[in-house]
Amino acid sequence: MDALLPPPKQIDIIPIATYLANLKTQKTSWIGGRITVLPQDRSYTQTGCADCLKPLEADLTWIVQCPTCKKECEVQLILRVAVQIDDGTSAIKTMLTSPIIEKFLTMTSTQIRNAEEVGENIQAIADRELNGQTIVAFARAYETTYQRQPETRIFLINGHRTKGESSHTQLIIDSKKRKAIETTCLQKTTQTETDMKTPTKKQKSEVTTKTT
Repeated sequence: MDALLPPPKQIDIIPIATYLANLKTQKTSWIGGRITVLPQDRSYTQTGCADCLKPLEADLTWIVQCPTCKKECEVQLILRVAVQIDDGTSAIKTMLTSPIIEKFLTMTSTQIRNAEEVGENIQAIADRELNGQTIVAFARAYETTYQRQPETRIFLINGHRTKGESSHTQLIIDSKKRKAIETTCLQKTTQTETDMKTPTKKQKSEVTTKTT
């Protein structure tokens, strides 16, 4: 997936508020922000198709015919953690799943499954591993129903770990800095041109002497 969707350029990342405002016409986009883990009332691991990553009720040792992608595939352990991604303009709630989530963790999916099976607090582990990290992700919105009500959900097709503030926030900061620099440069240029046009006291004296 990284080969198909490598890390984007900053110009390709849009504010989350803009993305949410245009969901009717733009279902996919690169977004970025800071991760916060949300409370979760279901298992943090599940089994799925190793090819399309869709959930499967199967043993990890099986080879199965995936009902979604129709391929014969191995069964893979998939991590899933409910998160919020916030870039300062707005936020989305989504699931951070394998293989994206594994870029952010120091623990393997097997270690987390084993910890879950012996009753360890996976919420605390997820908080420690993920909270405060920043991500740029290719998001896709889709329509579904929940309790017979229409609902828009956002799925992350791919994501990359970033350092510091989200790329969009950094763009805003850079834009402000560039504007300040441009203003300062303009002021200096204007002042220089004014100084060149305005004669000094010595030049005034010389002009007066020659005239006299």
